[in-house]
Amino acid sequence: PAFLRAIRAPTLCIEGERGHRAADQDVRRAAIADARLVVIPQVGHMMHWLAPAPVAEAIDGFLRG
Repeated sequence: PAFLRAIRAPTLCIEGERGHRAADQDVRRAAIADARLVVIPQVGHMMHWLAPAPVAEAIDGFLRG
């Protein structure tokens, strides 16, 4: 958690709706001061293969900010 609290840059977290979630995933993300979450519907861990356009859109939107 100390490592995550030290992150000060805006951080994009992308999850697949059906992906595996660690028990403390929400706690970890909350430790990052400026974490933004995007959930890609109907995919799991391999979202970049199964839904590349929504993943790219999320990244593009984040970078354009």
